[in-house]
Amino acid sequence: MDLSRNWGLISEETQKKIENSIILCAGCGLGALVAIIAARVGFKNFILADGDRVEPSNLNRQPFFIAHLGRNKAPTLGI
Repeated sequence: MDLSRNWGLISEETQKKIENSIILCAGCGLGALVAIIAARVGFKNFILADGDRVEPSNLNRQPFFIAHLGRNKAPTLGI
């Protein structure tokens, strides 16, 4: 992943800490948006936990698509 846009905003030392940190996302509905943004910043290690499945009512506010309906949210997020 290209993290060059972080240069000047996040020090190299902090970027290395980010890369080695682990994020626990307990709930991958709206929490999925946080996980996606964290991945874009440079976090690489995630523990995703959610016992729920993607339902039609999730599609207007969570980062899932029609093809994901019925799937468990955590592995479907794919981070």
